[in-house]
Amino acid sequence: MRHHFTVAYGHYSNGSIEIINRHYLSLIRALISELHWDKADWPWLNKNIEHTINHRAQARLEGNAPVTVFTGQRPDSPLDEIFARVKSDTLQYHRIPLENLSQQIKQLQDSFAQMHRRIVTTSEDRRRKNRIQPRIHRSEPNFIIGDFVFGWRS
Repeated sequence: MRHHFTVAYGHYSNGSIEIINRHYLSLIRALISELHWDKADWPWLNKNIEHTINHRAQARLEGNAPVTVFTGQRPDSPLDEIFARVKSDTLQYHRIPLENLSQQIKQLQDSFAQMHRRIVTTSEDRRRKNRIQPRIHRSEPNFIIGDFVFGWRS
């Protein structure tokens, strides 16, 4: 018997978060070394890495970036944040008629609904495929009637 301790209400109890954190930490260390930055600047770098992850297209989201799925914004490059320059000191305001605004909001809501339906379908297809996949290589249990078995569920 082997004990396996996990954090209460943790989604991942198989060590995957620890592996991701280890890779993330090695990425931050490599970037700090490569950019010749002070180690105290890692929080700013952390925000940039988070931006990169949220603005990168993902297959499970049908090639959309998380920022597009959740907010409707187009993904941009994290380098824009690093090399950004203010182009103008003046702000310009444009008034949009209420009818046009309502129409644009309706189109945005319809576009979100359509994109989310496609993503849910893709996600369900992947889940279904992943549920079937392990069954292919699974072997039958090695016990007979009368054997004492703990926690058997079919």
